Amino acid sequence: AHGEGFGQVKPAKNFNGGDPAGLVTNVVWQSWGRPVAAGTGRSDYVGPSRSVATGTGTGTGTAFNLGTCDGKLMYQAVEWYFPQHDQAFDPDRYENICTGTYVPSS
Repeated sequence: AHGEGFGQVKPAKNFNGGDPAGLVTNVVWQSWGRPVAAGTGRSDYVGPSRSVATGTGTGTGTAFNLGTCDGKLMYQAVEWYFPQHDQAFDPDRYENICTGTYVPSS
């Protein structure tokens, strides 16, 4: 809702408008248009007790919840994570692109 790349077809960049860890660039999507689209891109990984400036890595993204937002068919949810740091996709934890809120709320 307040970022970049949301609501676009195969965006090469996603930014949630927050700190640098919310920026994903060089995104390449697979299975776009299906109920769940997977992608990879470059982003900052912020581990426990680490700062945003500690490094970048390849993140994995999942776009899901196809539906209508402001009259436009689009993925309404996206979640980025780092499998190499033991993170995995969690369909109950994501950013709602249509409203700009996080699920679950903080």
